[in-house]
Amino acid sequence: MREVEVQLQLIHGGTINRTAILMLMTPLCNYLERIEMELTNTRNLLTDIEARQADLNNEMEHVERIDRILHKDDKRDSDQHQ
Repeated sequence: MREVEVQLQLIHGGTINRTAILMLMTPLCNYLERIEMELTNTRNLLTDIEARQADLNNEMEHVERIDRILHKDDKRDSDQHQ
């Protein structure tokens, strides 16, 4: 970290050289690449979650339809036995 401080002082003093730029830009670029990867991963996870939620919603609708059918049959059977 000491070398980075030296390069920052050189830049502050008006001396900008290739070494100073590389010392500062390389870690920043790497950091940005990691952030981009994490953002992509997060988007993919959200897409997966949305797809699973849609599947669950469809399953719930299916279960509710079956439940209504069974309740109608139960009511019909109950009415016939009275």
